Amino acid sequence: MFFIFITTITVSCASRNAVQQPSLSYDLNTQQNKVVQDGIELMAKPIHSYAELTSYYDEDTIKYGVLPVQVYVFNKSNQSFLLNLDGVNLIDGTGARVPLLSPDQTYERIKKSQWRSAGWAVATGVFAAFSIHNVAEVNKQIKADISSRFLKSGNLVPGSATEGTLFYNVPSEISSVDNWKLSLVLHDNEGKQIVATYSFSGNIEQRKTPEAMQTESEAQ
Repeated sequence: MFFIFITTITVSCASRNAVQQPSLSYDLNTQQNKVVQDGIELMAKPIHSYAELTSYYDEDTIKYGVLPVQVYVFNKSNQSFLLNLDGVNLIDGTGARVPLLSPDQTYERIKKSQWRSAGWAVATGVFAAFSIHNVAEVNKQIKADISSRFLKSGNLVPGSATEGTLFYNVPSEISSVDNWKLSLVLHDNEGKQIVATYSFSGNIEQRKTPEAMQTESEAQ
């Protein structure tokens, strides 16, 4: 019985169950609010609900100050444009630019901690190396997954579309994205600039940060 219990908690705590989010081209609400500017179609969606985050990332990233924003860009014009991530800006309700996190910075925020494995080492001894190895393997999956989902920069030729996710640094106590917007700036080979802006709205349920949860645990 002890063996079964320890094996169960070791595997369950050092595992990952995440699915790819569907394309925004299938999201009716986002489709209805799509923006078309000079032949460039833009859709964007901040992912902040607990249900979606735990489904897509197996983690409530808001607790760690990470807001994923899914972005879809379709070039319906007859000319090519350069998509540079420096030209994809998330603007908050005050008009301030929200910092973009790199894939590595995002990973450092949401990777699995090994502190539980260290705790198990004291209690179980023989399972310590196995559990720590499991956490390391899961973290490899997380890092690769973030990189694969990240919106790629590059040339957007006529008739082509690109889609991916950008991760932004937000306060863990964020409560709303009302009046927030995503601003997309594209340039063609002749220096012409197109700016498309997608507006957001909605409340965000406040989460308890990992630090607050740890403090509560120590107080009990």
